[in-house]
Amino acid sequence: ETPLRLCSFESMDLSLYPDAIDPATGENIRALMRDHLNYLQTYAREFDMQNENLLIYGTAGLGKTHAALAIAKTVLEKGFNVVYICAQNLFSQLERERFADSCPLLEAVLEADLLILDDLGTEYINPYMASCFYNILNTRILENRPTIYTTNIVDGKVFESRYTEKIASRLNGSCESVLFLGKDIRGLKSRM
Repeated sequence: ETPLRLCSFESMDLSLYPDAIDPATGENIRALMRDHLNYLQTYAREFDMQNENLLIYGTAGLGKTHAALAIAKTVLEKGFNVVYICAQNLFSQLERERFADSCPLLEAVLEADLLILDDLGTEYINPYMASCFYNILNTRILENRPTIYTTNIVDGKVFESRYTEKIASRLNGSCESVLFLGKDIRGLKSRM
């Protein structure tokens, strides 16, 4: 089974999110996650080229990638072109093809109806990578092509110092933020 086949909103178990108040936000974690998952499911079900960009963020193991793949599956079933790629794979491939005459991967990333760039923050960053990221971010904004970014980076200052103020500002200004809260679900599942 491919990860895309295994990931659906129905397979996301809300009981794995604590029925407790998050000290930082003052929100009930399970209720917040129920609302977020309902929002993401609606986002996918009603997807069109007018959808907002999303920044799905939170610490490791909370289901961000699972939710992004569930969106990808639903949007693909609607007949849209979706590119799902891990940031580390994308940027290392772009680095390898840096001096090539053409770059089919970059073209696919720029032209997809929906781009899901998973795990921002895992890739090696240098000025060339930052330039590529800005180009992808900016081009997709200007062409009104929805993009979903996931990251474990929860501190805006860390994000900004990693990607530059310009990229952080452009990303935050163009995305609806969706904060995932809870305890590491992968860890919980491995102990079940």
